[in-house]
This record gives sequence, structure tokens and C-alpha cells, in this order.
Amino acid sequence: MNNRTKAVSYPLVSHSILLIFCFVAAFLLCWHFFQVISYNQKEILIKDCQQKISELSENNKSLEIRFLADGFSKKVDALAREMNFERTDRIHYISVLDSAVAANK
Repeated sequence: MNNRTKAVSYPLVSHSILLIFCFVAAFLLCWHFFQVISYNQKEILIKDCQQKISELSENNKSLEIRFLADGFSKKVDALAREMNFERTDRIHYISVLDSAVAANK
């Protein structure tokens, strides 16, 4: 052999160990991608659920207001019937003259 050329010696690594390492690395990489996809899907689901909860809360508030108003109007109607009030068709206003004794100055 020539002094200029020398054989390069690499550390002895079994091809099966290298192959197993590559399979494990590929498996972990795929598992990581699936975990990221699963996380994003759950995050989207949570956002959708929060939006539905806010819509239902708004509907609940409007229904509560309607229920309270309906209950109040029923109480007022019952009280008006107890006091023998009647429903009117029109209203007549009485005009007060400036020269009247009861006029406010």
C-alpha cells in the first residue's frame, strides 16, 4: 500500500441496531404527528362547545326575561280584575286653563 492512502475504519455498528433505531425514530415521529392532530381536533371541539354554550346562555337569558315579563303581566291582569278595572278603547285628555285656580305657576 501506498503511504498516502489509508483505510478508514468506522466503529462497528450493527446494521440491525441502526435499522431498529430508524424504525423507532419513524414511529415516534408518526406518533408525534398523530398527537398534534388529535390535540388540534380537541381544541376545535372545545371552541365549538364554548360557542354553543354562549348561544344557549343568550337563549336562556331571553327566555328568562320572557318568563318574568309573562308572569308580571299575568299578575297585573289578575290584580286589575280584582280591583274591577276595565280595559279602555280610547283616552280623553282634560285641558287645564292657565287662569284656573289649580294651575301651577
